[in-house]
Amino acid sequence: MSTVGGGDMRNKPRMARRVENRLRESRAPRVDVTKILTEKERSDKTALIAALEKRLLQSEMKEKQKAALRSIWIRKLRWMKATSSARSDWS
Repeated sequence: MSTVGGGDMRNKPRMARRVENRLRESRAPRVDVTKILTEKERSDKTALIAALEKRLLQSEMKEKQKAALRSIWIRKLRWMKATSSARSDWS
């Protein structure tokens, strides 16, 4: 059963075929990374993060924002480590 926009597509087979064809034919756009990032930015992780920060956020993050992200990443890493060790206990 296929639903689009919350509607049931069983009663609309022609529209369902059109939607399925459109989805099948659509492709993700390709990005030429050399046009976006320099060689230095691609080869150095710190430079890459800074470049993405500038391009995506259009500004540098404030120190509080950076600290908040770091704490989220640390908590996520601790959670991942705890859950992976818990999973290994079951095997």
